[in-house]
Amino acid sequence: MSCCESIDMVNNSYDPIHKRLYNFGKEVYGPYAMEAFPKTAMWIFTFVEPGGACMSCGNMLDFMNEWFLKYSYFSDVRKHVKWIIEEELDRNLIWNQLGLINAPVHIFCNGNGLIFDIFHGFPDNEWLDDNILPWLEAL
Repeated sequence: MSCCESIDMVNNSYDPIHKRLYNFGKEVYGPYAMEAFPKTAMWIFTFVEPGGACMSCGNMLDFMNEWFLKYSYFSDVRKHVKWIIEEELDRNLIWNQLGLINAPVHIFCNGNGLIFDIFHGFPDNEWLDDNILPWLEAL
């Protein structure tokens, strides 16, 4: 295979990144969770180092989780947020195909998987309030 023949081009088929993210999310969540919350307002794909994360990263993930819980976005049927934390970076096609090399990375997408922001590191409360809250409230 030449350098121009990527895995995505096998049999002349190519799924855009938003479809690959959406399908990855559906696969991880499974049919039961997708049926329980059929409307997804936002997908968050978080890529962290294998083995979870260091203590500091774990605390930051907890902080993000608490921020979303504060607004009930994990249980809101109208503005439901689905969050996937991926630790198997070397085996994840999306991580590799996007050429990402430094974790942690958070990819924020709408319900169809269209990316609207990518954040390297961990967002703080101010960033979430300024960039994510208005987006979710506008739905």
